[in-house]
Amino acid sequence: MQLSKKYDFVEFAGITEINPERREFIKKKAEYKSKLKIFDHTFDMYQETLKLKDKGKIMIYDVGPSELHYSHLSKSMKFGFWHLTEKPSALTREEFEQELKLPKKWNCDFIEEENEVVLTAINYLKRNKLKIKSIEVFRESSIGLQKILGTFVREAVKGGCLLDKSAHEIYIFSFLSTCKQEIKNIKPTKARADYLMIESLNKENFLDIFGQIKNEISEETATAENIVGGLLETKKSKIPFKLYSSWLGVSEEGKRISNKLKKLTNYEFVRKKQEKGMEIPYEDFRLFILNCGSVSLYGEMKNRKLFVERDKKIGEVKLLNLEEDQLYRILEKFVFKVLKGEETNLENMKNIVRIIFDGKEKIQGNLRNKDKLKEIEKTKDIINERIKSITN
Repeated sequence: MQLSKKYDFVEFAGITEINPERREFIKKKAEYKSKLKIFDHTFDMYQETLKLKDKGKIMIYDVGPSELHYSHLSKSMKFGFWHLTEKPSALTREEFEQELKLPKKWNCDFIEEENEVVLTAINYLKRNKLKIKSIEVFRESSIGLQKILGTFVREAVKGGCLLDKSAHEIYIFSFLSTCKQEIKNIKPTKARADYLMIESLNKENFLDIFGQIKNEISEETATAENIVGGLLETKKSKIPFKLYSSWLGVSEEGKRISNKLKKLTNYEFVRKKQEKGMEIPYEDFRLFILNCGSVSLYGEMKNRKLFVERDKKIGEVKLLNLEEDQLYRILEKFVFKVLKGEETNLENMKNIVRIIFDGKEKIQGNLRNKDKLKEIEKTKDIINERIKSITN
């Protein structure tokens, strides 16, 4: 709506929403007298949109369920539309490989690429001509814990925490390109799932990456907390990386790092908030750590803080002051790409997706040997422990 108000060449033409209450909300929200058409199924939307092809370029923005992203993207490419999708664009490597064969008229809304902390860090790396020695990233929340407890219903909680969370970390390749450290090869060395996603505390079932309830562990069982790591190889160096992701609150390593940084900065890196209707506070920990030798950067991405440690002294860096929010800027950039007819560059996406699926396959190999009841009890134990910790 904002884009269509700002640019006369943008028409917000239609939206699909299966939920009747949300459709009513949309009708009220769209009171700016547009020609907005509201559909209850994507089939009808695509059929109607085909009639608009001769009037200009068509862009589809898909914020639907993760398991439908591949289907919607493929359909848009078949009809000659442009397509921006939420991550992940695919839940399997096979689907992603098929997407790479499609016309380069699509992309993902990797929203953290427009995070002010990321953009300020890029600026700092460039100005100080730094080289990155290692990368650690934490993206951990209690969204899965809330789902297991039945206090939080969100269709988007699918794919497992690795697919759902770590795709955001595509921005690490922007850091590297800023430092002129071109990646020649990615070598995975570590992948571990500490906990698996269960249906609830009262049942003996798991959830798979498609959000389906399963009685047994399989290669598609969703992970609830894991780490993937390896080496990013350039011409001159090998850069170790670790990506931590969790749906069950902050991991033990995350707690250790956040406590250490709190002592250094007097800032609370783990964010907690009381959601309406929930007895247990929602917990969120989003942090990147760039080791650049004598300089280290700590980026807290939830409430947006950037700290730099140099010569054993740590201080806060003022963030760039940008207009509008992250999503607006992502959409605006893609709209102009559509307008110019520019092909999208998917190299960074290929890199982060490769890390994710390489890690997923390593984890899958270990799942075959897991004992069902032991894994269920282990996950239930950590949930009860985290509930006490978060509540306190």
